[in-house]
Amino acid sequence: MPEFCCVDVETTGTSPDRAAVIQIAAVRFNTETRAIDHNFFNRCLAIPTTRFWQEDTRSWWMKQKRSVLQGIFDRMEDPRLVMSDFQDWVGFNSGLHFLSKPLSFDFPFVASYATEFGPGYGMPFSHQKGRDLRSMMSAMAPDFDEGSVAFEGDQHDALFDCLHQIKLLFAAMDHAQGHQKSRL
Repeated sequence: MPEFCCVDVETTGTSPDRAAVIQIAAVRFNTETRAIDHNFFNRCLAIPTTRFWQEDTRSWWMKQKRSVLQGIFDRMEDPRLVMSDFQDWVGFNSGLHFLSKPLSFDFPFVASYATEFGPGYGMPFSHQKGRDLRSMMSAMAPDFDEGSVAFEGDQHDALFDCLHQIKLLFAAMDHAQGHQKSRL
């Protein structure tokens, strides 16, 4: 049974109440068994008239691998449909921990979109269940080097970012376990 849901969003800016989410991906997983649910959520959202591009973010995107942004644009759907499907995929009151890197970015965007475009019950995650990946890794393995874990796939594609974040967490857990064994 999954206990965590890693969520990553790609956006048109850094303001969760005004910038648009253009991609949302989520992967459910269990830290004890390390089982990953391969029923991923990975959808792209059209930019609604209530949201905008921040110019510094648009400039940043123009410096990234163009095929990633083009792929996002090619798959854009109505945000109401995507958020309704996302809420159904997560499940109301699922009890899942929301994991992201950083929590302070992804959680407010998802909450804002769930409220504005969701079908009525709002954010499918409790704020009490939010977890920040970097804080977790720092607490369990302060000397763990994120750069030691190779990235697979396209960076800034939300699904590949989620999978990498889970890989980072598992590597940090292994690193911490190795330190515990060496102290015994």
